Amino acid sequence: MATEQKLADARGRVTQQREQDRAGRLAGVGKAKPRRASASPPTPRRARPHALSTAPPEPAPSRHQVALVDHADLRTVFGIKFSRTHLWRLIRAGAFPAPVALGRTSGRPGSRKCWRFADVEQWLAELEYVGADDAA
Repeated sequence: MATEQKLADARGRVTQQREQDRAGRLAGVGKAKPRRASASPPTPRRARPHALSTAPPEPAPSRHQVALVDHADLRTVFGIKFSRTHLWRLIRAGAFPAPVALGRTSGRPGSRKCWRFADVEQWLAELEYVGADDAA
């Protein structure tokens, strides 16, 4: 009997709190505290010094280090006119950078594949140039 009474009291308190919250929201009174005015704007979280960190922060990656290119971009941006089949043969042989799978189905067949801009640039830089004189 005492347990039922405690349960009923708890339900009553919850119901009362919900009604107060709803009335406050309708009246425009929220639970959030107003922000205090400060002389300087708040420091972004990333720029705050960490108490345990002694290493200098790493520089932010450039746009080209993060950018991704798909098969169409390989053709237009880099001039790589390999077919998809030939690209996969090169990837399997380790002669072309591996792509990154995107989306919910990443890792599954049929998911969208893109290459990192920096990886493709590096691959192009490492290629050996065969000129007209070297071909013969």
